[in-house]
Amino acid sequence: MGRFRTDGIRGESGLYPVDRQGGTELGRALGECYGEQGIGSAVIVEDPRATSDELAKAISLGVRQVGMDSERIGVAPTPAVAYLTGEDQIGVSITASHCPMPDNGMKVFGPGGMKLSVDTERHIDGLMGTVPIRPGEYGRSTVRRDRVNDYVDFLRSTAGPNPDTLFSGMRLVIDTANGSASHIAPGLFESLGAQVVALNNQPDGHNINKDCGAADEEVGLPYLAARVQAESADAGIAFDGDADRVAITGLDGDDLLYILAHDATKPRGVAGTVMANLGLERALADMDIPFYRADVGDRNVLYKMREHGLDLGGEQSGHVITEHLMTGDGMLTAIQVMKRVGESGLSIEGWRRKLDAYRVPQRNINLVVPDQARVGHPEVVEAIDELTEHYRDRAHVLVRASGTQKDVVRVMVQADDVDAVLDDALGRLSPLLGVA
Repeated sequence: MGRFRTDGIRGESGLYPVDRQGGTELGRALGECYGEQGIGSAVIVEDPRATSDELAKAISLGVRQVGMDSERIGVAPTPAVAYLTGEDQIGVSITASHCPMPDNGMKVFGPGGMKLSVDTERHIDGLMGTVPIRPGEYGRSTVRRDRVNDYVDFLRSTAGPNPDTLFSGMRLVIDTANGSASHIAPGLFESLGAQVVALNNQPDGHNINKDCGAADEEVGLPYLAARVQAESADAGIAFDGDADRVAITGLDGDDLLYILAHDATKPRGVAGTVMANLGLERALADMDIPFYRADVGDRNVLYKMREHGLDLGGEQSGHVITEHLMTGDGMLTAIQVMKRVGESGLSIEGWRRKLDAYRVPQRNINLVVPDQARVGHPEVVEAIDELTEHYRDRAHVLVRASGTQKDVVRVMVQADDVDAVLDDALGRLSPLLGVA
């Protein structure tokens, strides 16, 4: 199995490949891969975990050992490296995103800050541990912490012609997950005119994502909702550890896309994932906006956007990609969503009710199977295709192998008559999957 996962290399800090050896090997592999293409430097950002500095130094050393320069920005959100990476550079973010300590990881961006293709990741993975040091070709190392300001200026530039007053009169509770946005987000939204109540913005190297942030549905998000009510705030906004996703109280990822689709310049289409609610697809159809489904993962959403020439896409998890930056950016998304909310005169709850009028019931079933690989067998694929054809726009049926449980196949059904459709789907699929 390769070192790369859904979004870069990730694992427990101090254990290969998330250690000094893995970092230098990755650095040399990147230098080898992209040096042949004339790429001269690597931009490196990190989240505030206690282990991030060591990994950033290892990546920097690795690329320099094969002749590529390194430019360390310091603590900054992952989307910052996507923005700051030029066409003649590559980027690396040292982070485990929404995971708590002791995990860490390394996300890699190609020239211009673009996500890597699976083929490129495989090539880099194959180079790791094979690229020798070139003593006579060491690259240079620079530290440019001031470049974070360029990223903040970019975020402000997306706020419109009068950024200083964009959120005047709004009171926002902002949870930065003790992560990369902690020293940026509160001041940014205050500079846009909002009154800000900041939560979890004191990173100590160990408390990132701990009972807080956009991905903590058990403690962090319920507490954020309670603080919104206690503070009589207009909204609660939470980022994850590297601030590439956002959660806004009362809304999910489908709501965010629906709100952003209400732009003065109507989008050519919207890309979502196979997990998106059928109601979003119907709501967009009523706006004459086509909806395109991709496999789960913001990289797959990006590919779908590029395939159809779109400038809006995202996942239910809160990874949203807009025309402003071709990667998920929590702060950018929050600015754009709250801007639409303010301009519309509707409250967050009002927007939620608009999409609720379309949202359909959903049921999820886990089937224990003798062989998970049967999901890809021709007769199973044919049965799924027949279900899709039979129900067309009346239902959405998704069948997939679990990525965490090797004997489980997950079945998701969305429909107005969800129980009847689920019974039909299980009746057709269970015998083919070998379910007792």
